[in-house]
Amino acid sequence: MYWTTTTTTMGRSRSLSPSFLFPNMLIILLISLITPPPNADGLTFSTTRSTPTCSISFRNKGGFDPSVPNTNGKSSVVSSLFSSPAVQEASSSSESRPTIATAVDAGAPPNTLELREEIEKLGKSKSSSAPIEATKLLNELFDFYMSIDTDTNANEDENANANTSNNSTTAATENETEAKGSPNYSANDNARIYTTFNVHDCTKVIGAWSKSKHRDAPREALSILTKMNAIYNKFGGRHVRPNVVTYTSVIAAYAQRGDIEGASTVFEMQVTDFKTKKNYSAKPNARTFKTMINACTKSRQTRAPQTAEKILATLNDWHAAGQLKEGSCTITYSSVINCWTKSGFRESPQRARALLETMLQQYKTEGNEDVCPNGITYASVLDAYARWGDVDGAMEVWETMKEDYKSGNEEARPVVYMYTILIKAWAKSVHPNAPQEAEKLLQEVLDLYARGELEEGPNNFTYGTLINCWAKSQYREAPQRARDILESMIAQYKNGDERLMPNSVTYGATMDAYARKGDTKGAIEVFQIMKEDYESGNTRAKADVRIYGTLMSAHVRSGNKNAPIEVEKLLMEMVDLYSKGVLKEGPNTFIYGTLINCWSKSELPEAPRRAREILEAMITQYKKGDKHLTPDSIIYNSVLDACARQGDIEGANAVRKLMQDDFDSGNKRAVPNLRTYSMLIYAHSRGGKPNAPAEGEKLLEEMHDLYSKGKLREPPNTISHSIVINCWAKSDFPEGTQRARDILESMLSRYKDGTSNCKPNAITYHSVLDAYSRRGDIDGANEIWKIMMDDFHSGNGEARPERQTFSILIDTWSKSNKQQESPIEAEKLLQDMIDQHEKGDILEGPDAIVFSSVINCWAKSGLPESPKRARDILESMLNHYQYGNEKVRPNMITYNSVLDAYARNGDIKGALEIWDLMNNDYLSGNLSAEPNIPSYNTLINAWSKSNKQKEAPKEAEKLLKEMIDLNAKGDLKEGPSKIVYSTVINCWAKSDLPESPQRARDILESMIHHYQNGIEEVRPNTITYNSVLDAYARQGHTNGATEILKMMEDDFDAGNIDAIVDLRTYNILIDTWSKSLNPIAPQEAEKLIEKMTKHNINPTTISYTGVINAFGKSSLPDSHHRALAILEDMASKANAGNEDVRPNKITYNSVIDAFARKQDAEGANNVWMMMEKDYKSGNAGAKPDLTTYNTLMNAWSRSKSEEAHVEAEKIFATMRLRFESGDLDEPPNDSTYNFLLACLEDVAGTEERIHDLLTKRKRLR
Repeated sequence: MYWTTTTTTMGRSRSLSPSFLFPNMLIILLISLITPPPNADGLTFSTTRSTPTCSISFRNKGGFDPSVPNTNGKSSVVSSLFSSPAVQEASSSSESRPTIATAVDAGAPPNTLELREEIEKLGKSKSSSAPIEATKLLNELFDFYMSIDTDTNANEDENANANTSNNSTTAATENETEAKGSPNYSANDNARIYTTFNVHDCTKVIGAWSKSKHRDAPREALSILTKMNAIYNKFGGRHVRPNVVTYTSVIAAYAQRGDIEGASTVFEMQVTDFKTKKNYSAKPNARTFKTMINACTKSRQTRAPQTAEKILATLNDWHAAGQLKEGSCTITYSSVINCWTKSGFRESPQRARALLETMLQQYKTEGNEDVCPNGITYASVLDAYARWGDVDGAMEVWETMKEDYKSGNEEARPVVYMYTILIKAWAKSVHPNAPQEAEKLLQEVLDLYARGELEEGPNNFTYGTLINCWAKSQYREAPQRARDILESMIAQYKNGDERLMPNSVTYGATMDAYARKGDTKGAIEVFQIMKEDYESGNTRAKADVRIYGTLMSAHVRSGNKNAPIEVEKLLMEMVDLYSKGVLKEGPNTFIYGTLINCWSKSELPEAPRRAREILEAMITQYKKGDKHLTPDSIIYNSVLDACARQGDIEGANAVRKLMQDDFDSGNKRAVPNLRTYSMLIYAHSRGGKPNAPAEGEKLLEEMHDLYSKGKLREPPNTISHSIVINCWAKSDFPEGTQRARDILESMLSRYKDGTSNCKPNAITYHSVLDAYSRRGDIDGANEIWKIMMDDFHSGNGEARPERQTFSILIDTWSKSNKQQESPIEAEKLLQDMIDQHEKGDILEGPDAIVFSSVINCWAKSGLPESPKRARDILESMLNHYQYGNEKVRPNMITYNSVLDAYARNGDIKGALEIWDLMNNDYLSGNLSAEPNIPSYNTLINAWSKSNKQKEAPKEAEKLLKEMIDLNAKGDLKEGPSKIVYSTVINCWAKSDLPESPQRARDILESMIHHYQNGIEEVRPNTITYNSVLDAYARQGHTNGATEILKMMEDDFDAGNIDAIVDLRTYNILIDTWSKSLNPIAPQEAEKLIEKMTKHNINPTTISYTGVINAFGKSSLPDSHHRALAILEDMASKANAGNEDVRPNKITYNSVIDAFARKQDAEGANNVWMMMEKDYKSGNAGAKPDLTTYNTLMNAWSRSKSEEAHVEAEKIFATMRLRFESGDLDEPPNDSTYNFLLACLEDVAGTEERIHDLLTKRKRLR
């Protein structure tokens, strides 16, 4: 809202609209000041020098009206002009005395001499009420003169006006009149004004207001200025006309409060008075500009430093052009530097330093002593760098200062405070050696003080900053080091060094060191030391709200489940201490926010509810008038975070509504912001609902819409978009990857169009890469990788690849279907990462995780060279570690991956070597290499897949017992899981040793026993039971298999839902019957098919093939025809759409074998023809293989057909042709030759052929 200043001339009101809201008008104003008309105070401003002009522009946030109603005056003019809130506030308590109003009514002039003396006295008083009392007296004078009726003196006024009507003498008359100091009116009563009332009286009162802390001081000062102008406009005369001191004093009143808008408004009034109304005594001087800069220094407005620097530039230009007697000085420059230092702009250090260098150039090159930098100047520039943790910049300024001091500038002498700022710079930096460097500086101070080169030694501020430096570091010993420094301070203080008296800030920093590590015990111990120090007389060590806040933070970061309860206890303690007057402040918004945050991070089930209850308690107190508990956006967002972490979407929406209602009802601190909506999106991402990605994207679109309508201060940022991307990336939707990519591309588009807060960062790219990684889509991942690198090289530093980037890409290769290429490409990425790190393109080189990912890639590839390559990488890691690279030291994951490479290849010898290497590394001190459950399981797997079938199960069981023993002793954190037990059972099952079924059953029963004794982790599941069944199946033990099935069904009925009989269970049982050679095997196998169907388990190709096998091996006369019938039924169902039962080569081979066993070669040949037809019609699984042809030749060798040898030769020729054409994967083998030779046996004329085949067979063998 714009405001107007109302002034009155001869009883008529007119409005002046200050133009400080219009930057261009203020530029024009400043330019016009450079070229005022000639003869202005005898000066002519030169415009021949080309100098930059200054633009000072401000937005009026609230505005104000300097015209305030006055209840004392009679006329409407007086009441409209002279209000005085502060005076009205004090009027009820002022002493009763005769007022000027009585004299006015009686027509008598006031006793102005007495009033002026009282004003003079009050102006010198330091009483807070002095400005109020002085203004009341001044208002009596204003009221008297404004109430005089000028109409009675019309003739005199006309004569006076006539004297000034001649245009040719206007300026001269004005100058002469003002030079004489005589009033410009002729009324006898009015002639007394000059002698009784002038600008100096008013300016003294304004000056008193400028120093006052009263909330209405600026308005009161401006009100007096406005009244002075009103009297001047009514009577004329320089004696009461505001001058430069008057205006500057009013500006100072606003400057004292950092009110740039108000100061600018008065400045523009001053410029208008000087330029337009020709009040040359109001011309701004150097002090005016310095006061304006002071307003900027004390302001919190965002553009304050830029404004201050523009004012400084204008001041310099005016001085250079001869328009000002005084120019800038050290204090002026230092004020502007300080303004930059305190701002939040990233360029603040550079701007502060540029101003310092300007001072040095003028001082050293041009000899301008007025701008010689002093200690305050250098300290401000140092602090500008320190606030940003820019140690290098701070040290450069430090060296400049020392050189300046050595060259003769005594004002640049280093002092303790500057060393403290340097320590602060280290504390704010992210340098790993910051605490050590800070301690070096402290030691330097101690040494210089000991040698007398510093007047003072380190004080509690110096030590406190050093403690803070340790607190912010990542070192484990940081809390103890901070405490050591504190205790040394306490010791020196108790020995008489008052400068080192610890205060609440010092203790708070030490507690913070413990709090950052979540060490509640240490924080509480320091708190106790603080309380003892306070009780022993150190009043500066009194605990306050911040101390309790730090204690709470320690609990928040401790990760303890009872942390929220402990924080609530601290809150209640604070409430109690505040009620007793021990604490000056009670718990505030920050304290309650810390408690809510503690509940949020605890992720306890009741966290959302508890966080909301605390919020509602705050709202209740706030509505009762406790402004210290005003819920703000941070509070609401913390409650939303509690809901989001648990995926409580309904709770999050309820809090959002509560926040919106609070904001709409007037709490402007509860405005929903970016984080609010980001938390809502996060709640959906954690909610686990299928529509989460779509809902998250809707909220994102809503944010864009709100921003476009001006209802959201900022557009959706990187975090908002990244959460939605991550939501899509983790979803199971087929389009999830594409949607994640689409949002990334929209971010890139917005970023390129100028939305800087939307540029993708490494986390964004990682989420999209992860979407492709989850699906093993290496091609898509590589496309995103290229986009990321292009973005980074085009200037987006946030897109710099990180260690995790390479880890995801390597992991994607391991999940891809390009298993032959994956390990090679993964190694290329590893080398690329090393190269980029050496060039500085990425900040971190590969660590153990990255190396382990590459090893895992090799392990999963199944390539013959996998174990060797995995071991080579492991040894490379060990070498790098020995040369000092701690980050690549192998851990259990590394060793497990190498073990897995050997296990997958069944290389038990190599696996045992790695096992020994791992154990030796652990025993030598590498605690991260301690074998765990997966380590043992992988080694058991290696035994299971080895070719040492007799040793394997026994060695696997030894490892199982070792695990149990180590766990019992506490040397292994966990005991063997059901997976480990199942792996050992599987090892026995595969061994085919006679005792295998019984040993597998014994282990199963031990698992059941352990479970019944309370070990939940070993309760058998379906996999376990199936492994035991497999042990019986391999030996055709139907009775044992049936017993295990009964155990399994009973376990499921008893509540073990993980022991459900599944498809594999039935397939193993069918296989058991097929291998049993029991006469009833075919019928029992068919019954199992019926049972499966009854239990809604659909038989598959494997199921039916097992039944066919049972019939094929049966001695029943028509068993081979039954096998064929099942095959035909399968083919029929498959053609009807049931792909799960489509016959494969194993099925066909089993039926061919059934006919071969019955010596029915013709039938076998017909089945082969069916197989060929099925294959050629598109069933790739029915492709004939070596077993097909061998079984077919076996059928002919068993037949009594005279054509057997002819058919066998045809089959053999077909095999050779198909092998040579690539249609047969394997060449004829030993069995092939045996079956062919059997067909040729006793056939006349085949001797030479038999001899040839025998020779080839021998060569083959």
